[in-house]
Amino acid sequence: MAAIMKDFLAKIRAQKAVITILKQKLSEKNLSLSELEVLRTKFKNLQDEFISIFDSIINISDEVNVEKVIDEKDEINAIIIDVEFDVNIKLSKFNLNMVKGSTVNCVSENSVVRLPKISLHSFVEEMYAWFSFKDIFKASID
Repeated sequence: MAAIMKDFLAKIRAQKAVITILKQKLSEKNLSLSELEVLRTKFKNLQDEFISIFDSIINISDEVNVEKVIDEKDEINAIIIDVEFDVNIKLSKFNLNMVKGSTVNCVSENSVVRLPKISLHSFVEEMYAWFSFKDIFKASID
């Protein structure tokens, strides 16, 4: 059992090293969209691997060590979640920049649409009145 525990602890150390390397990669400037997607996938896979490793450790540990293992698991999960959050922030900024760039091309394609006037009676807190308005509105657009 001690040998199995050593194997699991070695796996955890190796995974922590991978997290450090990926965090350094994430801190680089000018990462492309594909690189960010790869990083997000790698962190998701790391999180799954950590969960399976820690579940295995918990299954073979005695009650005294389980608390320490769970604390370490929570600590590593928090690190991974923080880094995944950073990846998602960079992805959202990247996507926002792409949207800004693409909207410039679409400005020239505006079209004017005239909708018919639909009378809406005052709000009388009746849901059926709003359903009938919705039906009339849909029918006038189609």
